[in-house]
Amino acid sequence: MNSSTFGLVAEGRPVLIDWFQIDAHRLSARLERAIDIRELSFFLLPNVNLPPGMAATLYYSWEGSTVWDVLGAIRNDKPSAIFHTKWSNDQVTSTTLLLGISLENEDAISNLEESQAVQTDKQRGDWAVHLAKDLYNFLTSFSQTTSQGEILMVPSNAMDRWLHRFHSKYKNNPNFVYGNQD
Repeated sequence: MNSSTFGLVAEGRPVLIDWFQIDAHRLSARLERAIDIRELSFFLLPNVNLPPGMAATLYYSWEGSTVWDVLGAIRNDKPSAIFHTKWSNDQVTSTTLLLGISLENEDAISNLEESQAVQTDKQRGDWAVHLAKDLYNFLTSFSQTTSQGEILMVPSNAMDRWLHRFHSKYKNNPNFVYGNQD
């Protein structure tokens, strides 16, 4: 593995192909102003193959942190992938993203990918539940107490207002629905 084996694309930026060689099995790179990146496309460059039985795992860390998280992996039979980033503006302590590539055994990567697929499905379900709670909380803000008890009187434009509010919050932080809910 050498520094001209992989490419990476972040929306609105040139293709990153200049990686710093750490050792025979690891590379790294830096992305400045990375806070707004929502997806990364990671790929093997043309006419490049990894050693048989090996995969390239893409990790990330924020400058100043010692924690590295996995984004995903590519291998010869899957030479490219698009990874959705997991960070939000309020979780980030730096604007510089450190990327690491590690050449690892394909079996270990297969287990990691299966685990991530299960986790992703659970995260989607959790996100949907939190989204429903956000809508519920918004609609119940129209609750009124009358002589007949508490009733919900929702204005006809309530869904439009909630959707506008949702888009605004989502733009700033795609994970806002996880914050401060019962």
